[in-house]
Amino acid sequence: MADLNQDESIESLMNRVYQLPWGRDMLQLLEQVIALAIESGDKAVEFEAKSLVTSCALEIGDNDLMLSSFTWCMGLYESDRQLFTFSKRLNTNALLWRYKWIVPYLDRYPSFSLQQAEDLLSDMESHYKRAGLGRSGVISTRLKHALHVGDDAATSYWHSALIEIPRDSHSDCQACYIALLADVARSRGDTEEALRLLDEMRTKNLRCREEPRTAQNLALVDLVLVGRIDEAKRHVARTYGTYRLTPKYISRLAEHLEFWVVAGNLTRAKQLMSDHLAWLTDRITSDSARLEFLASTCLTLRALDLADRGNQVIEPAARPELASYFEAAAPKYSAASLFEPALAAAETLARAFDQRNGNTFRSDRLAKIWRRADGVGVPEGTR
Repeated sequence: MADLNQDESIESLMNRVYQLPWGRDMLQLLEQVIALAIESGDKAVEFEAKSLVTSCALEIGDNDLMLSSFTWCMGLYESDRQLFTFSKRLNTNALLWRYKWIVPYLDRYPSFSLQQAEDLLSDMESHYKRAGLGRSGVISTRLKHALHVGDDAATSYWHSALIEIPRDSHSDCQACYIALLADVARSRGDTEEALRLLDEMRTKNLRCREEPRTAQNLALVDLVLVGRIDEAKRHVARTYGTYRLTPKYISRLAEHLEFWVVAGNLTRAKQLMSDHLAWLTDRITSDSARLEFLASTCLTLRALDLADRGNQVIEPAARPELASYFEAAAPKYSAASLFEPALAAAETLARAFDQRNGNTFRSDRLAKIWRRADGVGVPEGTR
């Protein structure tokens, strides 16, 4: 917990804020900064603090706080453009850049409607136009949104638009750009093109904070299916140490889990699933990430049962906090007995997304993942 000092200056508090990792301790200090800034009428400091609140809220999974702080910052920007012209604390480019990750992040919750997404995207486009920015950032964000909601027509349209438009100051970095093109190829079932783009990213040494490791993670099963299993194993070995530390990466671990099943190592898959099952209840875990981990959990449970290991006990599943996912807490779950409750939980979430999206994209994806255990698309001998 952050050590609060009511007599500390704003400058001193902000210096302490920048030394903290994202989390509730940072939020505590920022609340104090904001109170002092309001008291002194310092809008620039209040803006800086609320901008940090937006990022912090994203990291801890507080969507309401993220949206409210971002909306406040945009409101100040709209009401007093001149303030942004003269203050070093107010960064217009950084503010408008936030649209690029807020919309795709909120897409991960079925409670965030398509109309809300469209309103934010239209607002983004309007602000970018008034600020004299290029459309690349808007187009890439619309493409990510289309991929999230399974809109094939929109994906095709915005993919073509992104390829044709020149790069500008708010374009994704080259690594993220190639990774996005690979996502589109994968959504079309074009494994060859998705892997070609991944290889291009590595050959050109394109990298950023997230890439190429995220793109490699998404390609794990495809790598196994084309015979590049050693490459996939090396990636898992490099990244698991980071992904296992926080529920923020539960969707990446879902991809690891699917990989181990398809690669034929059910012992490792069962261990990974058991180690991280409780993260389903963590506040930072988005609904989309929950669905992805549940899908990979169903795959693992089904594969264990088919391998005559269905009687093996899955101890973490009996925890009371997981009762909302598995209907009711049981004294003991085996792999076989946990499958149906896990699938029911996954299907409930998938239906919520499908109702929001107006299609069966998430239900179809769920079925595709867990049915891999029946041998669909899995090489001989890897079950």
